[in-house]
Amino acid sequence: MTKLNPEILAQFVEAVADTGSISNAARKVGISVSSAWSWLSQSRQGGDEFDVEYMGETMPLHEAVKRAQRVVGATILDNFQLRLMKGTAEISRYQGKTTYMRDPKLDLLSDQDLHDLGITTRYLLDDEGKPIPEVIHHEPSVAAVLAYLAANYPKTWGNKIEVNQRSTTASGVQVVPRLRPALATEAPAEQPIDVEPEDLTDILGPDEERAPALIEFEVTPVSEPEPPAEAVEPVEEAALPTEPASDEPMRRLSTLQLDLMARLARRSNAIRPAAGRVEADDIDTRRIGAGTPPKGATRVV
Repeated sequence: MTKLNPEILAQFVEAVADTGSISNAARKVGISVSSAWSWLSQSRQGGDEFDVEYMGETMPLHEAVKRAQRVVGATILDNFQLRLMKGTAEISRYQGKTTYMRDPKLDLLSDQDLHDLGITTRYLLDDEGKPIPEVIHHEPSVAAVLAYLAANYPKTWGNKIEVNQRSTTASGVQVVPRLRPALATEAPAEQPIDVEPEDLTDILGPDEERAPALIEFEVTPVSEPEPPAEAVEPVEEAALPTEPASDEPMRRLSTLQLDLMARLARRSNAIRPAAGRVEADDIDTRRIGAGTPPKGATRVV
C-alpha cells in the first residue's frame, strides 16, 4: 500500500484531471480505488494531512478533486468546440485493414524503375520512416452546431415557443329563450298516380301507324282432296269436348295491349313466306292421298 504523502495527493489530483475518472486516477498513481475514496471521505471530515497544493493554492483533497473534474468538463467543451470548427478525421480502412497514402510521383514508374532507383516502397513515409495512413475528413454535424449556438446564444439561436391563449367562452350567465313546440299538422292526402303509360314509344321507339282499335285476322280455308270412294271406310265420329260456358263478360283490351298486338302482327307478316310457294312435301302422295288409317284408329273428318 502506498504511503500517504503530499506528493501522492498531488499526483492523484493531476491524474483525475487527465483521465476524468477517480478509479483510473487511483490506478495510475498506484493506489487502490478504496483507498482513494477513503482519503476523500476523511478530507471532507477536516483532516489536515489531506491538504494538497493545486493550481497554486493549498486546499483540501476533496476540493482539489472537484476542481480537477471541472477542468475535465472544460477540456471536453474545448474539444467539442474544436470539432465543430474543423470537423473530425478518420483513418481509412478497407476490409478491416488500414490503407496508406501512395506517393503520386511514383505512380508512373514501374517496379523495375523503382528497383533501379533504389526505392523500396511506393507509399509516403513520415519522419520515423513509417507509412502514412490515409485520412477521411468529416464535416461537423449541423445539428451539433445549432445545439451549441442555442446553448450559448439562446436569444438568437434558441428555440422560440409562442403561446397564444384566446378565450372563446363568455363570462356570466346567458339566458336562452324557451322554444314552443311546433303544432302538428296533417299531411295532405296523396292522389293516386296512374303508372300505366299510354304507349311504348319511349321503350320500343316511334311508331308510324297507330294501333287499330280491333285487329282482324284473315283466315283462308284450305280444301283437302276427297279420297276415292273405295278407300273410304265408315268410322265413328269422336265427340269433341265442349268448354263450359262462362258468365263473365269479356273485358275490352287496353290501348297498351292493342299497341303490342299490332306490332306483333306486323312482325309476323314480315317473316311470312311468299304466297304460292310450293314445298316438296306438298306433292307427296302420302299427304294428298286418301291414306289408310292403322288398325284400331278412328278417322276424324
